[in-house]
Amino acid sequence: MSRTIIDVPRNLMRVTQVNWWIDWRGQSAGGTNAGTDQVVYNRFPQWVGSPEVLLRDEAILSWRAVMLSARGRVGVFRVPLMDALSYAPSLHGHHPNGRPFSNDLRFSTGQGFAYVPFANVITGGAAGATELLVDDADAHKPLRPGVFVSHDDWPYAVTSVVPEDGYKLITVEMPLRAAIPSGSNLDLDARGLFVAETDTMGNPEYGKKLRATPRGQFKEWLNR
Repeated sequence: MSRTIIDVPRNLMRVTQVNWWIDWRGQSAGGTNAGTDQVVYNRFPQWVGSPEVLLRDEAILSWRAVMLSARGRVGVFRVPLMDALSYAPSLHGHHPNGRPFSNDLRFSTGQGFAYVPFANVITGGAAGATELLVDDADAHKPLRPGVFVSHDDWPYAVTSVVPEDGYKLITVEMPLRAAIPSGSNLDLDARGLFVAETDTMGNPEYGKKLRATPRGQFKEWLNR
C-alpha cells in the first residue's frame, strides 16, 4: 500500500497538552509462582502521542484539510513534537511566515526563510547506539536532559548531557533507529512520522464560537 506523507504545519500545532512518550511494547507473560510478573519485549518500541491542539476560525478549516488528506489510516503524518520546554518558537525569533531578510523584508509571496534550529553532530553513531557528541553552541537553548530531538524524522529524547572538550556528550532514548553520521545535523525542532490510530482521528468539532480542541491519536510509523 502506497503511503503519502502529509506535513502537519507548525502553526496548526497550538498544543495545549504535551504527552509524547515511548511505548516499549512489553507484553505480560503472566505471573510466576514467586509472585513476580514476567514481561516479554519482542516488538519494536515506538513513539506515541495524543496531543490536544487549540484551533480558532480559519485554522479549523486548515486542520480539517490536513486530517482528511490522510484518508484515515492510509496516509502518514509528519508531525512536529511541539514542546515548549524543548523548543519554544516564540522564544527563538520564530515568525509564523518564516524569518525575513536582514532588512526585515520577505519574498513577494509574503513568506520568509524556514527556520530549523539544530546542533552539529561531531561524533555520530551507528544504528543501536545511544551516545552522540554534539555542538549546540549556536542553538538558542542548550541541550538538556528530557528535550526532544530528531534526525531524518526519527525522534529521540535526550536522557543525559555531559560537557566534553567544549562539546556535549548526550545519550538518547530510544537507541538510534538509523545511523547518524558525523557532520550531520541533529534537529532541535523534533519531528516524526506517525499514522492515525483511528479513521476519525482529529475531527475538529466546533460550535458557534468557532473554537475547536481536537486531539490527535498518533503512533509512530515504523515500516519506512
